[in-house]
Amino acid sequence: MSKWSKICDTRNTADIDMINQAMNHHLRTLDPREAQLFIIPIPVYQSFKCDPEGHTLRIERAFSKLFRSKWFNNGKNHLMNGHHWRFSGWCADEHFLPTKIWNRIQEMVILTR
Repeated sequence: MSKWSKICDTRNTADIDMINQAMNHHLRTLDPREAQLFIIPIPVYQSFKCDPEGHTLRIERAFSKLFRSKWFNNGKNHLMNGHHWRFSGWCADEHFLPTKIWNRIQEMVILTR
């Protein structure tokens, strides 16, 4: 999370708070073979809002790493928190979340507020 924090004030944001809580949860495991759910710590909205110029490349790199993981399995047991209406499929925005990424995360659960 520290890399994201350098580009943006991440205090008092729902998705950052959820990531921090999950990282400190008593049932967290560091062994992916034991995991039943994967929390994706990619704060897309903060990246977009705080550094629009570098956002697309940063998001593409983060999701590319996720997609290469042998544990990704099309995101069926993955959870990502995003507190912005742009996570709704009807308003997909190529700059906010490129189509090639949006298409790959359709099986994931995305919590929004």
